[in-house]
Amino acid sequence: YELNLKCTVIAYGQENAEIVFKKNSLVTIENCTLQIKNIRMKTSDRSEIRNSALVTVKNGTLELNACEFISNFEKNGMLFKLDGASVKLKDTVLFGNAKDYLSMFNGADSTVVVEASRMNTVCDTAVCFSLRDSSLDLISSEFKLTGNMGRVCELKNSKSFTTVLKKIGSFNF
Repeated sequence: YELNLKCTVIAYGQENAEIVFKKNSLVTIENCTLQIKNIRMKTSDRSEIRNSALVTVKNGTLELNACEFISNFEKNGMLFKLDGASVKLKDTVLFGNAKDYLSMFNGADSTVVVEASRMNTVCDTAVCFSLRDSSLDLISSEFKLTGNMGRVCELKNSKSFTTVLKKIGSFNF
């Protein structure tokens, strides 16, 4: 299943609102904005889709506020791929699970702001942010990586601003 958004979408959840991504689903946000508030999103186990992410933001904006996103990948996975994107997470929890490799955010020429949020990964090798020519602002957020090797940030030609991180990394060797 593939969903290509080319116009602004605003989704506000009530009670136990939930979005379920079916196996092999892909979402592309291109030249528009997707705002999601108070919605739980989750995947079932997914087949590996090489060089693709569950959500791609190309020259667009993604805002998650008071959301929970649970992603499960069979072997390798990428949650968000960014290209000229603006991303803001506030009061949001991201959880990723994969066998070998997991990247939460991978991209270039983007701006990412994470405020009062949590990211948890369970994977042999995981990275929360792998960004090039980008800006990353982490405010009062928590990161927990469980596995053999993990990195919160891989930044190349990028600016990072960190304010009151609660926790960086938790590794099982």
